[in-house]
Amino acid sequence: MNATACLTLAGFYCVVWSKQRENSVPLLFSCSAIAAAAIAAFELAMMHAETVEQYQALVRWIHVPVWALIVSFVIFVRLYLHAGRLWLAWSICGLRTLVLILNFIFTSSINYRQITGLRQFSWGGEIISVPIGVANPWGLLSSVSLLLLLIFFVDATITVWRRGDRRRALVVGGSMILGAIVAWHVPLVIWGIIDIPFFLCFAYSGIVVAMGYELSSDITRAAQLARKLKASQAALRKSEQDMEVAALEAARQRQELTHLARVTSLGELSSSLAHELTHPLTAILSNAQAAQRFLANDDVDLNELREILNDIVAEDQRAGEVIHRLRSLLKKGEPQKHCDDVDVNEVARDVLKLMRNDLINQNVTVDTDLAQNLPAIRADRVQLQQVVLNLLLNACEAMTASDSSERQLLITSKLENGAVRMSVTDRGGGIPEEKLEQVFERFF
Repeated sequence: MNATACLTLAGFYCVVWSKQRENSVPLLFSCSAIAAAAIAAFELAMMHAETVEQYQALVRWIHVPVWALIVSFVIFVRLYLHAGRLWLAWSICGLRTLVLILNFIFTSSINYRQITGLRQFSWGGEIISVPIGVANPWGLLSSVSLLLLLIFFVDATITVWRRGDRRRALVVGGSMILGAIVAWHVPLVIWGIIDIPFFLCFAYSGIVVAMGYELSSDITRAAQLARKLKASQAALRKSEQDMEVAALEAARQRQELTHLARVTSLGELSSSLAHELTHPLTAILSNAQAAQRFLANDDVDLNELREILNDIVAEDQRAGEVIHRLRSLLKKGEPQKHCDDVDVNEVARDVLKLMRNDLINQNVTVDTDLAQNLPAIRADRVQLQQVVLNLLLNACEAMTASDSSERQLLITSKLENGAVRMSVTDRGGGIPEEKLEQVFERFF
């Protein structure tokens, strides 16, 4: 039954290892389970052996799965529990390898110098065989390896316990310590201190079951984490979709805000705009009325009529330019995507034309120092106009409390370090010190 259970676990974890080759722990466990199953089979055959030769051969060959099991246990502790002193691990593996080699060198085995006979008696309702013979002193090496194995398991269990993983220390470490203690019945049987059959399979099968339980818990936790990860990924995809929608809405709101800012800026120039439009319209009306009077007379001076019509066309073009600049700033939607070759001096002059009447009403004197032959820059004309417009509006606002004689603006442009630089300088009081940190906040 022990062998069947161990082989079942070995087959299961071989499949697990085949699906995740980078993790060697399931493979080590499978090796341990196969070795434990082999030990169970050997011990069962030893209990039912009928001749000394048969029993002696079984005692010799059982050392192969015992060696494989102990080495697998040691490596499992190092890789899975990340505990156990390295020098102890090497000592155990080296000593067990030496025991295995000597076992095949001696005539009988490393356990017995000679098996002289078999004693049969009833055990659990069955007739079993136990050896009668002379113990081999070299078998003490096997006992020393068992002692080192017990020390190794205790040290690893203490390390895992102190690390805070107490359940794993109790389940895996506790079962290994108990199994190593139970394994000490072997030298006691060999030296004739106790008269019972060998039952290493029970000690080591218990360790294998505990290891399998802990590994299955890890697999269960991994499956739970995978489900949680899948749910998290679904939630993340939903969040990404929501963020995309929010980003589109934010972009739309920014467009609305930009448009509102332009409208607000032009609202502050309402009087200037009214004057800029009223003046050419009034001139057009006066010239049109004058032309009507000329046409009412029989003697029409064509040259003077031509001059009147030229004045009407000029004033109409002037009004059209004002409306065009106003329309560009008020246009709703995405700012234009392409850049044009823009003359910054022309931008400054256009904005000054828009603000001329407003500057006069606020008693603001404007001086310009615009460098000639500046290279054109690649930029959005409307956005540049808005920047200059905002600078002039802020400058006028900063000088509200100043005397009329101090309300002076200076607009300069120049070529500096390969770049075109435009600046607007006013004589206002500046930004209050307590508000300096708020300058770059939105809507300040």
